[in-house]
Amino acid sequence: MKKGILIVGDENEIGMKLLEQQLSERLKRRDYPVEGEYFWPGEKETGVFRFRQKGHERVLSTDWILYLEKDMRRIFVHLENGVKISFYGRMEEVLEQLGKRFCQCHKSYVVNLDKVLGMTETSFHLKGGAEIPIGQRRHGKVSLCYKEHKEQKNLEKLRFFESFSCFEM
Repeated sequence: MKKGILIVGDENEIGMKLLEQQLSERLKRRDYPVEGEYFWPGEKETGVFRFRQKGHERVLSTDWILYLEKDMRRIFVHLENGVKISFYGRMEEVLEQLGKRFCQCHKSYVVNLDKVLGMTETSFHLKGGAEIPIGQRRHGKVSLCYKEHKEQKNLEKLRFFESFSCFEM
């Protein structure tokens, strides 16, 4: 199946040819937004994650990330909407950007603690049904990290409701 762009309109033919030529040049350079390659965070997003993919810098909202998975030198970013993005990098460099709400629970996995529904002795259960393993050596540190994160979220909720005079605590 051949992919392309169909331009429909009743504008003058010279203008249409010029537009078609400009679009054709952009497609050849691959600097156009392609689904799965460019993600622009909104204003209300709490953080951004920058990475290089196919020679271009990409920007991704950390609010969209469920978890990250490492396989050799390749890192896969799993998003809430089911999209999976891959790029080459080091997990240590990625963790530096992500912040405290992300926890490395296994040698190959990092989870967004905001997306965790529950935790067992061996795994995290995330929104969307994903189950991420917890490494045996990391279990103590991970459970402490998860507990602190839950307490912080509960404190934020309490402060939010206290800010309204109609709610009594």
